[in-house]
Amino acid sequence: MKQIGKVTEEIYFPVKSIEQLPHESFTVRERLKPIVQFLEGIYLDTFDRPLWYRINVADQAINQYIGIGLLNMENDWIKFILDYLCNDPAEQGGDTILVIFDTDFHWSVGFTLSRETERLIIEKRSII
Repeated sequence: MKQIGKVTEEIYFPVKSIEQLPHESFTVRERLKPIVQFLEGIYLDTFDRPLWYRINVADQAINQYIGIGLLNMENDWIKFILDYLCNDPAEQGGDTILVIFDTDFHWSVGFTLSRETERLIIEKRSII
């Protein structure tokens, strides 16, 4: 993710419990307004979709590749991301990372659920 431009936005969201995070999608969405507007501005009236991938990291190493696919922008994609991050979290002290990116690698939005710091870190990178 660090190869895709520089950080243009960072949001830190405290996580009291991983199980409760999906229920806080409205609060997360409010904090994400600039990023939501950015993504929906690109994909609202198009058949194109951003890509996503998810990994679990423990002890500075990737220990599980969980998935990759096209993000459905027509449904509640923020809830999908929160549910998916919490569904199979990394081991204690690890991170679960889901990244959305375009096919040309001009931008990315990373969601890192950190079990060590108990927070959700959202980072937008862009070269455009």
